[in-house]
Amino acid sequence: MKQRVRVLVEGGDDAHFVHHFVNATLQREIKVDQCGSLEKLLAIAATHVSKESPVDLLVVICDADANPAQRWKEIRQSLTEAYVPESPVPNGLIADFSRQQKLAIWMMPNNGGPGAIEDFLAEIRVRNERQSVLAIHAKNSLAAIQANDRLFAAKDESKAELRTWLAWQKEPGAPFGLAVNLGCFDLEHASANRFAAWFRRALDSIRYQ
Repeated sequence: MKQRVRVLVEGGDDAHFVHHFVNATLQREIKVDQCGSLEKLLAIAATHVSKESPVDLLVVICDADANPAQRWKEIRQSLTEAYVPESPVPNGLIADFSRQQKLAIWMMPNNGGPGAIEDFLAEIRVRNERQSVLAIHAKNSLAAIQANDRLFAAKDESKAELRTWLAWQKEPGAPFGLAVNLGCFDLEHASANRFAAWFRRALDSIRYQ
């Protein structure tokens, strides 16, 4: 019998990245649902763990943003604290939420530090000479903008920097998933390997049930 997996993320760029990343690293096709916001993501996830769920594996991927401890608290409260430990699991959570059903949680960028998916992607950027030059230019370009001339919030600086760098790729402004296929990211980077290993463990946890 085919196992049923549901993967929930906040936004469309997140969904695009996760789909292509898993395909590139694990050679597995997965459907990823974008929820539109953290609140909607947690509400949908809560319906799966609060009653008989139609899925064997529920995967939740969200951003830590500025306050990882507060974000994790929100996750625990939404998904019933019995299934989620008090602190994030460094290599990603995989837990039972019923006798034969699994819950997997990854909080971007690294299950503990502040930031978002853009910080994770910035860390795994290809570091060859050409890409490093573009990354430096992107950082310097943002630094040259006066604070009162910026239209984005200070908390979104890492997002602006990554997207500036992506604007200078072979496909300017490529979405995250396409950037994976274009070779913009180092899929052998330690952080990429950790994320891929967690996803593999989550999928394999239901394979033989």
